[in-house]
Amino acid sequence: MASITLEKITKAWGAIKGVDAIDLEIRDKEFMVFLGPSGCGKTTTMRMIAGLEDPTEGNIIIDGETVNEVDARDRDVAMVFQSYVELGELLDRKPKALSGGQRQRAALARAVVRHPQVFLMDEPLSNLDAKLRLSMRGQLKHIQRKLQTTTVYVTHDQIEAMTLADRIAIMDKGKIQQLGTPDEVYNNPATIVVAGFIGSTPMNLIKGDIENGTFVAPGTHVAKAGKGSRKNVVLGIRPEDVSVVAKSKGNFTAPLFTLEPTGDQTLAAARNDAQMVVARAARDFRQEIGSDISFAFAPDRIYLFDGASGARI
Repeated sequence: MASITLEKITKAWGAIKGVDAIDLEIRDKEFMVFLGPSGCGKTTTMRMIAGLEDPTEGNIIIDGETVNEVDARDRDVAMVFQSYVELGELLDRKPKALSGGQRQRAALARAVVRHPQVFLMDEPLSNLDAKLRLSMRGQLKHIQRKLQTTTVYVTHDQIEAMTLADRIAIMDKGKIQQLGTPDEVYNNPATIVVAGFIGSTPMNLIKGDIENGTFVAPGTHVAKAGKGSRKNVVLGIRPEDVSVVAKSKGNFTAPLFTLEPTGDQTLAAARNDAQMVVARAARDFRQEIGSDISFAFAPDRIYLFDGASGARI
């Protein structure tokens, strides 16, 4: 097995930097997930580790050896591309007789049997249907734990990242915004980008100001949210920390925009001219669309960010 060290890794095409001076230590036997939106640099970083792209600057070190000049075939890594085991009943078929999802799973099996130093996986579950994707997430994690092979996994799906990773590197615009365990990035987001990306229902982000310790925005009033006064502040609160209350007890009041019953809960979204806030209400909660609704924010679950830099306050 092997550790991977990235030292100021940069990939540039002229003035455009796809990956911008990344420093990262991936531990031996670790399951590391690169998470972020399309174009953030996650796949390019993986391709440089694999040897399929040359870094413009910086060093890539695998198991103590700098591999910048080592060909991809000699790096002892196995890469599964976006195009992925449960294939026992298909062993007598030729590749052309397999579906896209079956071919994707065959690609994973091919990588596993090699016993490489490192697995590199570029969105390997993307072509599977929802039920099989759920099953394969569990099997993939089990296989990695059993083989104890260092794994780097690229995805834009935060549920995959949260369920599979030992640590997550959340990327945006070629940089790592935050590195941490799933619990760390969920409970202590360092930036607005991280806060808005992590969570199956994204964090509510409300633009406003702090006036004498109170956060104020259209339809929003949160006492003791901060200290002093400050302009251009973004308040973050996750939907599970928002509850439906009487208007007199609410931090946010606006017309009800949508109700989304999901079986185990109901997502209630209220919207005014400035923003929309989503709450996770009881499974049987119902109210007329367009009528006023009030939400209360759990005071110990409020996050504040600088609206200009995006950094946590």
